[in-house]
Amino acid sequence: MTGSQTAGDEPFRRAAAIAGLAQSLAAQGSDTAALEADVVARVAALVGDAAALWRRDDDGHIGLVASHTADPTGPGT
Repeated sequence: MTGSQTAGDEPFRRAAAIAGLAQSLAAQGSDTAALEADVVARVAALVGDAAALWRRDDDGHIGLVASHTADPTGPGT
């Protein structure tokens, strides 16, 4: 939290983040790859690290379908 933020701001920040996510998901329509990439990017931003989405296909094989790094330059660069 920054100096201008308070603990009381947290519900509003979270609600705004959820609303933004809902709008983004709705805009993706039926483009599954774009939807998966957007969700993974948002999770990475929320946790401040990397995120990945793995999915099992109908044959039982598991594959990486989306990944994102919140800070691709890494710490100290």
